Amino acid sequence: MAASILLFACLALGARADRRTRQTALMDLYELQKSLVTARAAAVAGIAHFEAVNRNTRDANKESVGELSRLQAEINAELNMTGNLSRAIEGYSGVPTADQRRQTSWVFEDAARTVDDLNRALQRGGATPARLMSVPPRRQ
Repeated sequence: MAASILLFACLALGARADRRTRQTALMDLYELQKSLVTARAAAVAGIAHFEAVNRNTRDANKESVGELSRLQAEINAELNMTGNLSRAIEGYSGVPTADQRRQTSWVFEDAARTVDDLNRALQRGGATPARLMSVPPRRQ
């Protein structure tokens, strides 16, 4: 009897830690999605700004529009990846698999690089944003 109570207590503690690990992974991805949505909005606003400037001036800055369009496409791909990872983690009640943890690390690294490139592109093109975008730190 005492052995079964001890086993149950160990399983309960393990399940709690597993739920916490899973929830932290999901919250990390959610925070990243929020940052990427903000970055995508900044890219769209930057594209609209440079297209308006290009229509009204002789020295068109088509390179900035092209770079921002490319970055917007990368941000969309990263948003899709975070959504797919979130659904995969939510669809299974255990802790994220090693592959899911690795993919989460990769998408955080890719998003940080893309957001840094977006900030540089906006500053280089002359459209200084009200505030620079950033990627939240990963807690896990």
